[in-house]
This record gives sequence, C-alpha cells and structure tokens, in this order.
Amino acid sequence: MKFVNFAILALASVNFVSASPIKEKRAINDKNQCNDQYCYWVSGPSGGTATLVGFGRKNQNSKVVNVPTKVVFEGYTYKVTSVGENAFGNTAITEVNVASGISELKLSHNAFADCKNLKRVVLNSPVVGLVDNTPFSNPNKDCVFLGQGVKTFTNDQVKRLLKSLNIEKKDYSKIDDYQRKVALFELAKTLSQYIRISDNKDGGNVIAAIKTKFGNSAGRARLYRLLAIEMGVPKKDIFIGHDGKNAYFYYLKLDNVWFNCEVDYPFRRYSVYYQAEWQRPFFMDNASMKTNLGTSVNPSSWYVLFSEYGYGDEFRGQQSYDIFDQYLRQNKLGSRK
Repeated sequence: MKFVNFAILALASVNFVSASPIKEKRAINDKNQCNDQYCYWVSGPSGGTATLVGFGRKNQNSKVVNVPTKVVFEGYTYKVTSVGENAFGNTAITEVNVASGISELKLSHNAFADCKNLKRVVLNSPVVGLVDNTPFSNPNKDCVFLGQGVKTFTNDQVKRLLKSLNIEKKDYSKIDDYQRKVALFELAKTLSQYIRISDNKDGGNVIAAIKTKFGNSAGRARLYRLLAIEMGVPKKDIFIGHDGKNAYFYYLKLDNVWFNCEVDYPFRRYSVYYQAEWQRPFFMDNASMKTNLGTSVNPSSWYVLFSEYGYGDEFRGQQSYDIFDQYLRQNKLGSRK
C-alpha cells in the first residue's frame, strides 16, 4: 500500500513540474518596440496599429525590406499601416516588398528616399498613401516598380509633380483653341526638361520615370498624358500612340479634330509656341507626323495603347491596344487629320 501511494505521489509531482504556466499578457508601455527583424512605433498598450520605423537588432545589414501585414508584441497584435519618416532613407537596400494583406499603407517623408541601390519595389497593397513626393525618390536608375499599389502611388505623385512644376489646372471648356495649344505645348516643354531620355530598365513606367527622372519615349508619353489630364484635359481627348515598331507619341483632340504630337519634339530649337506653329508644328496631321517619325508604317495602322501607367503587371490577359482609327470609329470619338 505504501508503495502504491508513493508511486501516485511521484506521478503527481512529475505532472506538476511538467505543466506549462499560463503566460499573462503584459500591457505595452513603451511605444517603441523591436523584434529581431524590424522596429515599430505602436499605437497603444494592448494592440492597434504599428508604424515600421527601421531595422531590428539582428537585421541591420539586410538588403531587403519586407513590410508585413501585422506584428505581435507581448501577445498583442498590431496592424502595420505605415512606414515612418526616414525609416529606410539613404540605406543600402536593394528591394522593398509590401504585403498584399495591407489594405492601405501610408509612406512618410523620406521613407525610402535616396537608396541608390534600390532596384525593385513591389507594392502589393492596393492603396498607397503619401505625405509628400519624397518616398522612393532617387532610387537606382534601373529601379522597377510593380504591384497593384502602383496605380494609386502614381496618381498621387502625378498630382504633386504638376504642382511642383507650377502648372495650373484649367477649365478647357472655357478657353479658346489657341490657349489650349499653348498650354499643352508648354506642358510638353516643361516635361522634356524634367525627364531625361534614357533606356533605363523600367523607363516605360510612369512612376519609375518620376522617381528616377529617366524615361524612354513610352514612359514620357504616358506621364505627359496623366499630367495633361490632371491639368484639365478630358481623359477621352488624349491617348498614347505607337506606330507598331519603335515610335511612341500621343494623340490630342482639339476642336473635334485629332492631332499627333511628338514625345521627342526639339524644344531647344523651337521653344516658343507661336514660332513653332509655323516652323515645326507641334500638333501634326498624319502625313507630317509620319515624316517626322521616319516610320514606314501607314498612319491607318497606328495603335492606341490602353496601358496608362506602364508597370509590368498592369494588364493581365486584357486587351492592351487597338488600331486607333478603328477605336475612334467604334467609340464615336471623331477622326484624325
């Protein structure tokens, strides 16, 4: 009997020792919290939101920033909603990935600015909000921007760029044809001074052109279109054109007539509109445009491109172009000269 009691007592002791104590949550009093990978500024003592503010103690030499959807401290969950001011600015990072589970991500001043080695940005968050035009400014010349958040990011930066270029919005229904032409000519001239011609890797992408200040003909044509729309030109009156070979340009509708406009117009030689109008027209008919482009493709075969932003995954199995004259007829948008 004593042996049995001793065995029962021993077994109870083992069970008591091996049982894991229940860990109680502790309120977080310090808003600055770090794990091995990153540091955050959290909103409160028991969950809420978190701002990513930099690398953690064991991740200081990392070249990749992966912005997560959430982070846990002391058992409390915080949703990551923003990246803080100067969080990764002027660092050696090469890549930034934003998780798709973040419904909206706010980027603060200089969040990823002046990262000369940054070559890839994937914005999987559908909405990217910004406080100014500094996030991702001056990355590597060949930086590529991808993801569903590129659209909102680009739209925000186009608005800020127009303002920084001191170009005012206009009600184009209330100004005459000549004033419209002057304004559109001046916009193109200003843009030619802002974006340098380049064959950079993502040069056809509007946001890459804005951030690197380098772009190819496709990127500069797309940026001009978005700026013109932001300036007040109706969206249905300006499109991106392509000859089917190498030339990109844009179509502009003025007084119910479609014109063709060069992306690489020689503004250094023809810098004033009234001189350009009779020396080398900026708004051209089909024959003049064909000559200036040096293309062998008949204008009736030129395309309209539906890719407004130019980022890699903008179109997924959708029609991205059409014959422009055919598109005009189908949508009753007039005809070209």
